[in-house]
Amino acid sequence: MVVQEESITRKEVLCKACGGRMKKAIVSKHSKKFGGFLIASGVGCSLFWIGLVLGVPLLVMGIYMVAAKKPVWVCSECQSVVDRYVKESLTALN
Repeated sequence: MVVQEESITRKEVLCKACGGRMKKAIVSKHSKKFGGFLIASGVGCSLFWIGLVLGVPLLVMGIYMVAAKKPVWVCSECQSVVDRYVKESLTALN
């Protein structure tokens, strides 16, 4: 019995705007400045006992916004950005 291996073909992704090659990149999902503002306001609110109710959720949301990343395709010529779907994110949808 002969087992044939399937050849792996890689197709390059082309930009729809200019036809250039797209490269994989990972960028911030949210604004880091706004996330930093939420962290600072969360710490400021948490200084007062009554502010803990508002401060802790602001702090958690700010940390998430600063740390969240998303995979994208970036064109090397025109710098256009397109969301990239990763296999793990597709299996999470099912």
